[in-house]
Amino acid sequence: MNWYSATVGRYPEWVQNTILVVLLSTAFGLFTGIADFVHGSGDIAGLLNKFLSAWIWAPMVPLILVIDRRLPLTEKQFPLRLMVHFVLSVPWAAAHTAVLAIAELPFKIIPFSPLLQPQYAYYYFLGDWFSYWAIFALVFAIRYYRRYNQGQLEFERLNNRFLQIHLDYLRMQLEPHFLSNALNAIASTTETDPPLARRIIADLGALLRLSHEYKDRQLIPLNEEIAVLQHYLSIQRVRFGERIRIEIDIAPNVENAYVPCLLLQPLAENAIRHGLMGTSAGGTITISGKRCGDTVEIELADDGAGLPPGWKIENSVGQGLAITRERLAALFPHQAARFTMEPREGGGTVARVVIPMLSSGARL
Repeated sequence: MNWYSATVGRYPEWVQNTILVVLLSTAFGLFTGIADFVHGSGDIAGLLNKFLSAWIWAPMVPLILVIDRRLPLTEKQFPLRLMVHFVLSVPWAAAHTAVLAIAELPFKIIPFSPLLQPQYAYYYFLGDWFSYWAIFALVFAIRYYRRYNQGQLEFERLNNRFLQIHLDYLRMQLEPHFLSNALNAIASTTETDPPLARRIIADLGALLRLSHEYKDRQLIPLNEEIAVLQHYLSIQRVRFGERIRIEIDIAPNVENAYVPCLLLQPLAENAIRHGLMGTSAGGTITISGKRCGDTVEIELADDGAGLPPGWKIENSVGQGLAITRERLAALFPHQAARFTMEPREGGGTVARVVIPMLSSGARL
């Protein structure tokens, strides 16, 4: 369309609209008249008739639209609108027939003009009446198609808003959960070990600051999620000392992959509470991340007590795990996202999250 912008685009808007209407009318006349031209073995009379008819309809169509917009009828009164247009279609078709008959007079090659052959007036009028309703149907089809698209966009916007509210609610359930644990740790060390309590307060402050920074973001880069998790694990290491060891192995090609904010914290809490606290010697939590095709696979494994016999994630009553399942289902409703927990080879448990590989800009 560069040629159109370079030639027509430099004129005023009303000139551009006029040129566009003429071009569309010409194209329509060619489309409807080419059959007569071919059927008539090159007879140009039928083709010229279609061109003249299309050019006359060109200024009449906007008038039909103006009249329709001025009708004091709502969309729910569609039958009444049809009745009004039924009344209007008769004089409108008659007017088009009359103007077309006059326009054809100078062209002697058109022998079937109503002014030369009155018996053709009926066919002209009937064709113009059908054309009026064809224009009416096309205009309303376009109008309702646009409204349908607008409705779909509005539905999508409301659906996204509902999803955002739901995700915010789920995350707000997580934040007080680990906050209460941190406050308990501070309370237990304030008198016995003030320096330790100050360290916990520092990590808690960092957690709260990051939580505030990410309050409007459901997805963050994996390396930032690991940084948040390390503050949480630092608090837990203060509480449990050397009983908890942490190993992190994140592949470089997924460090900037976007993952749900606070995805790993409930998994780590579950591993500590139900895995490592169940053993006298504690254990190790291993966090790994790698890319598998178009997905990112994140594992959080512990070598603790393991899962109870017959345990299934679907029947888990743990708040953190339930929220994690809900968040993944809401964030990735149509994509390959999985969350599983299974026994670890050699003892312990493996929590595995598989989500689509999302690059920068994938924010909710």
